[in-house]
Amino acid sequence: MIYGDFDASEKELLESLLTDEEKEFINKTAVEWSATERKQPLYPAYHFTSPHGFLNDPNGLCYWKGYWHMFYQVNFGKGWVWAHAVSRDLVHWKHLPRAITPEFEKECYSGMVLIEEDRAIAAYYGVDAGIMIAVATDPFLVRWEKLNGGHPVIPVTSNNSECGYEVYDPCIWKNGDTYCLISGRFTANEHTKAKVRQGFLFESTDLIHWNFKGNFLENDIFAHPGDDLACPYFLPCGNRHLLFHFSHHSGPKMMIGDYDRTRNRFIATGGRSFTSSASHIGGLLAPSLFPDISGDGSLKLIHNVYSVQNLPKGYYSNGIMSLPRTVRIAADSENDVEIEPAKEVELLRVAESRILKTDIPLRANETYEPEDIRGNTVELLAEFESQSTSLIEIRVMMSDDEKEYSAIRIYRERGFLGFDHSKETRETVVQLDTSYSSEKGIMRLPDEQRFFMKPSDKLNLRIFLDHSIIEVFVNGKAALTARVAPTKAGNRITVVSRGKDLLLEKLEAYELSL
Repeated sequence: MIYGDFDASEKELLESLLTDEEKEFINKTAVEWSATERKQPLYPAYHFTSPHGFLNDPNGLCYWKGYWHMFYQVNFGKGWVWAHAVSRDLVHWKHLPRAITPEFEKECYSGMVLIEEDRAIAAYYGVDAGIMIAVATDPFLVRWEKLNGGHPVIPVTSNNSECGYEVYDPCIWKNGDTYCLISGRFTANEHTKAKVRQGFLFESTDLIHWNFKGNFLENDIFAHPGDDLACPYFLPCGNRHLLFHFSHHSGPKMMIGDYDRTRNRFIATGGRSFTSSASHIGGLLAPSLFPDISGDGSLKLIHNVYSVQNLPKGYYSNGIMSLPRTVRIAADSENDVEIEPAKEVELLRVAESRILKTDIPLRANETYEPEDIRGNTVELLAEFESQSTSLIEIRVMMSDDEKEYSAIRIYRERGFLGFDHSKETRETVVQLDTSYSSEKGIMRLPDEQRFFMKPSDKLNLRIFLDHSIIEVFVNGKAALTARVAPTKAGNRITVVSRGKDLLLEKLEAYELSL
């Protein structure tokens, strides 16, 4: 069997928990399926993906007995189940047997995992059944027991009743001694008939008998008409609470606010979207979060990223997980968050590959191309002086004939003033444009994020390239992600400052590998 970084005692313990069929599954996963997939063009070098079956939502990211666990939806052609992988460090993952499969329910849709001192509790949506609860206590969370005899604890039959709620993706937590669960769904606006997201709240003392308590959300002014509340994650972050979720209408989103534990209601005071383009065309999808084990109040976050359409035959087209991210309350606003690559991502750097350049003068409208910094499995770190310029454009994965490339564009202080006009500067706008990333496949619309910077702030970018996925982080304020499908193996990287001279104070590059 393939056990990777498990030590001898862990190997023995894990093997004692697995059936012969499950051992064979691990062998196939680690050897046969992975080897076949890795031969395909555009297969990621260091991002996580499923070795077999189509990867979808991450579910129940959690930490248990020395390991990070990531459950995720996968379809082997017979409906959705929960697959399972473990990691010591959030970047090097080992596949375990499928964790939760259908019994009474038709398929296993999304949910999350609550960790208690002596057990893990999974809550998920069972298709055509309802909200399901399963528990595990073993060291590797490979043995799950469904409560209520394998039947739903909140039946789906209520979806067509007059009870005032619908059943869909759940989130579970504890308020004192009471278990709380929201089922992310929507209701129809009585005037426009548009969907209005709802967090239908339920309470229980035994995980089996649940009482409906109404809508969990208050002051929800941050939704788009048509949003639902799929894949919800409600967690404390610093002195605030966050509700991350996915809208099938407008992509991954977040609400930030205050948790009234007495009334058991969440009062939203801020909100944002994490994409401005269609998620299901090579974009960011569902989130999964868990408190960082450092205890500093931050959260660890991971998303799945959808595939590109109309790829040439034989090209890798499965879903991919984003790199792990760290989420914390923003230093300059209690109504926003900072999102950066998790520190653990640095473990992927090939140390001897480091290239560092400093104090590079960028002449207005002249393209700078570092001949010794190229590649499509690299991390780029760029720091620009604190000076406003019309446009900075960085092209990556550019082919020799310059017909294929993706562009990261930063328009400093070119956005809106903000709602109250009290900010010192206009918004800075960052854009990830993959329109020319491939002569094949259908690309996404340019994706944008907006944030505020002080005039004295330097501009810092981290860009991750991995064959068929690009992730961009700017000053901890913005994160953009897109799938791409270059067919010319382009590895050129260029930088240009439009309209004004600019100093590129630092340009650093690393090759990344598992």
